Amino acid sequence: MNNFNFLEATNAVVMICEFKKQKSIEKVLKWKEKIKEVWLSEEKNEIPFFLIANKSDLYYEDKEIFEKNKICLQEIALQNDFEGSFLVSATNNSKIKDSFLSIIQNLISFF
Repeated sequence: MNNFNFLEATNAVVMICEFKKQKSIEKVLKWKEKIKEVWLSEEKNEIPFFLIANKSDLYYEDKEIFEKNKICLQEIALQNDFEGSFLVSATNNSKIKDSFLSIIQNLISFF
């Protein structure tokens, strides 16, 4: 018996990190691997993972830096088999609704 009982009825996993902190991203990636390990050990079908990076408001001032960070996040997501990635700001309530609508659209096509 594992302590991942919350995965029983899971259809997707949304993981949130603070993009500016490398340690936060590393922790998310470790959690993703643990979840996949448990999930696959129970012989279940693949589940989609999505990556949300918070605190994008720190980059709004400089459009060039924001776009570079967005591309960097997409590369991290691609290299680590996430179905999608999103830069959001909880402070400004920016892109949160759009991100979850996109995740829902993705899930509809996934299942």
